[in-house]
Amino acid sequence: SYIEENFGKEFIISYLLCTEKGKLVGALPVFRPLLKHNAYFNVIFGNYKWLNKLPLLESKPLICFSPYTFKSTILTEKRIQKEVGKKLLEAAQDIMKKEKLTEIVFFNISEREISLVNLLQEANYQRMFHIKSTLIKNKWNTFDEYVSSLKKRSRKTIRNDINRFEGSGAKTKILTNYKKRLPELAKLCQEVLDKHESTMYKFSEKILSSFYNHMKPYMSIFVCEHKGKYIATITNLEKDKLVSNHALGLNYIQTRENRAYYNTIYYQQIRNMIKKGIPEADFGTEAFRTKEIRGCTLVNRYMFIKQRKNNPIKNMWFRLLDKHYKRKFIKHYKRGRG
Repeated sequence: SYIEENFGKEFIISYLLCTEKGKLVGALPVFRPLLKHNAYFNVIFGNYKWLNKLPLLESKPLICFSPYTFKSTILTEKRIQKEVGKKLLEAAQDIMKKEKLTEIVFFNISEREISLVNLLQEANYQRMFHIKSTLIKNKWNTFDEYVSSLKKRSRKTIRNDINRFEGSGAKTKILTNYKKRLPELAKLCQEVLDKHESTMYKFSEKILSSFYNHMKPYMSIFVCEHKGKYIATITNLEKDKLVSNHALGLNYIQTRENRAYYNTIYYQQIRNMIKKGIPEADFGTEAFRTKEIRGCTLVNRYMFIKQRKNNPIKNMWFRLLDKHYKRKFIKHYKRGRG
């Protein structure tokens, strides 16, 4: 898989499987970090990673979320999720006890995943707020209908974005042969990671090529071309009646000038969603106010943690984290930041 190919040196990767009469009915991917620098420690300790050296706060987690998307799920049919989910959670707990790990962690779970949220709460997992994501529901037959459904100020903003974009001569298109343009695409994707000061991984040509190869059945690669050069790219993954965005790449200077950011990342995706009749699109966890103006709603996302041994110090730390991430979101939202 894409995860095994690109993150195998950072995690021990396993799959907990549930079978019924010889048939696979459920799976739970789990990860044991091999490095101190990983997504879980960044979220739990932030700039205070030295706390992990303290015996009472030391973490040896069993991670139940993707090291790429940071999202968790239990892979099974909804009608049997509760029954299968219980068995898989018990299997994860057995690993935690056997290997003397400190906690099991589910990450980035949407409040809309009601059955999974209930399953974890019934299993006595501690819930903490982490962030909000942005979701848009498809209620339109045409792009013009979408624009008309928004508030007057939003309609004016979108039309100005489109006019500036079209006036610049830039165009968006679906890229069918990406191999010749990999260096260009990888450079754009890395520019986004550099902008956000992300050090979790690098968007090398190898990683991007691996992503495209593994996601081929579900993906559409959109690019924005201006004066013969690509200045923006985004990959749509369509699965389970939902489209989500991945592998975002931007030349920040040029996309600001001609509004290519909005036209490629938002409007082209919404046009595509309407054209294909896809019910919903997940626009991720950045630029909340920008996306709200363009019709998105905000959805809470949570972490769920279960400790092997009840640790009052850690419980207190987790409660502080819950408050910290709520305050952080409000602060960024008021400033109009993502």
